[in-house]
Amino acid sequence: MDYINDHQHDATRSIRVLTILAWIPTLALGLPFSINNFSILPALGILPMTFSACVGMISLSQRRRVPHGVLVAMDIFCACFLFGVFIPSCVVLSGAGHSIASDQTTVGTLGAAPMMLNLYVAA
Repeated sequence: MDYINDHQHDATRSIRVLTILAWIPTLALGLPFSINNFSILPALGILPMTFSACVGMISLSQRRRVPHGVLVAMDIFCACFLFGVFIPSCVVLSGAGHSIASDQTTVGTLGAAPMMLNLYVAA
């Protein structure tokens, strides 16, 4: 029985570390992409990523044990926020009058990939 609990704890720990590490490229690539394209929507994805990274750090803290229900509620909030950023971003950036250079498309895609990873973890 201890093996199962230890394995679940290790998996949760790995996922929380992943959410913390995913924040770095999202900030480094998502913010410049938003600035260059004069669009705030992709940069809004940094907010749920920051919230998720903070939740990950609190979850990994050995001093306080966070109840599972609280973590689930926070993950649902992050997933809903990310969906609320992704869908309007796709609509606005693919709309008429938006021509994005190929190098900026690469930066935007690389900035959105960690957000999608975080969305997968949260959902």
